[in-house]
Amino acid sequence: MPRNKKKYMDVKKMNIDMWEEKRNKSEDLGLIKVLKEENNIVKIWKPKATNPYANYRFRSPEEREQYIKDQLASHQEHQRLKQEYKKKRKGSPELLNSVKIGDIFHYSWGYDQTQCEYYQVIERSGYMVKIQEICQESVPGSDGFMCDHRIAKKDNFINDKVLTKKIYFSNDKPYLSFPYGSCSLWDGRPMYCSWYA
Repeated sequence: MPRNKKKYMDVKKMNIDMWEEKRNKSEDLGLIKVLKEENNIVKIWKPKATNPYANYRFRSPEEREQYIKDQLASHQEHQRLKQEYKKKRKGSPELLNSVKIGDIFHYSWGYDQTQCEYYQVIERSGYMVKIQEICQESVPGSDGFMCDHRIAKKDNFINDKVLTKKIYFSNDKPYLSFPYGSCSLWDGRPMYCSWYA
């Protein structure tokens, strides 16, 4: 191993925190930490950050104070929007109770092709549902070049594999979180599906 690479790796292992001293002198305003220095310089950290995201010099103390005020207001607005999003994603008790055993969710995913899967709710407890994949059938006359439209076959389970998922809401409509694509409550319409030969 070259000597300079070994030296770099040794320094990396030391995990030096260059901002620790200044961060410890900063004023904690809850959503941000602020350090005012000479020559109208300000450094601002997010609560858990080690490096400042702002390190600026201003022409006057008034400009610096206005910047700090704006940053605090921006972080407060971000927190408000985050809480609002969480509340909407959680949904109301009425929305939650609209998801029932027997409901079918459609999962569409894929990159150059569109996979189509259907899952039926077999059990629900609060925000958690147990689902099983069910069979699907092609709608007659819907087939094209390596594609067609599919509908679910309720109560016709593919296998015994049960998945446990949490119910979320988007625009007051329930959906389940899957690693790829979307899985939303099926409205009964035939859904597009495509494949390679």
